[in-house]
Amino acid sequence: MHSALSFVGPVIVCLIAGIWLDRKFGTSPLFLFIGLFLGFGTGLVSVYRQMMELSGSGESSGNTKPTSSEGASGESGDLPSERGDTR
Repeated sequence: MHSALSFVGPVIVCLIAGIWLDRKFGTSPLFLFIGLFLGFGTGLVSVYRQMMELSGSGESSGNTKPTSSEGASGESGDLPSERGDTR
């Protein structure tokens, strides 16, 4: 249900905005179609991000966390043994 609303919501908002802009500027179907395509694209991106979160791969949303061998700065190889130094 949540992903359905995430898809339909932007479509409806962009369609309403397109209809309002068409009435304001007198460009009957132009902004309606622009709003339809923008709302459809935004809805698809929203559903895609939700599916990526649910599947556990949050790479596209930027929620990457450092692994155990990476420090707070995200760089690995801080210790000589991790860099391959055998001194």
